[in-house]
Amino acid sequence: MNKLCYLLKVRKQLQVIELVPMTPPLPPDAEGDRLGRALGVTRARIEVLRLALARHEVTAAELMDELGLSRSGLGRHLAILTDEGLLSERRATHPRGSGPVIYWIANADAVRAAIDAFSRRILSDDSLPPGSEDDEPTR
Repeated sequence: MNKLCYLLKVRKQLQVIELVPMTPPLPPDAEGDRLGRALGVTRARIEVLRLALARHEVTAAELMDELGLSRSGLGRHLAILTDEGLLSERRATHPRGSGPVIYWIANADAVRAAIDAFSRRILSDDSLPPGSEDDEPTR
């Protein structure tokens, strides 16, 4: 039997409201984390984008639960990602009718464009030493 992780959304009375499959977290990646810190990229922002891309849209409550972030900490990440055009928001009435809810949606095209632009910037021909693009890799 295939084991799946699930996130239970509950009310204060602990009544089950909805069963949502969880996206498994990325495995620890010491090299990736080290490089991310060096470049100023946080694992939290990567996870926010990854979850939003995987689920199409997520709420702040879901992100806080899964990533273990505070409301203010997550808010800073969401604001930066939104300002850069990597996330957008959709405001709606909560499915239970208990007020407004904001759904966060990743802009997959903007994420791809940002990654491509970043790669081109770092790996541009004028940033490489002369002749390095023709050299064979050293072993």
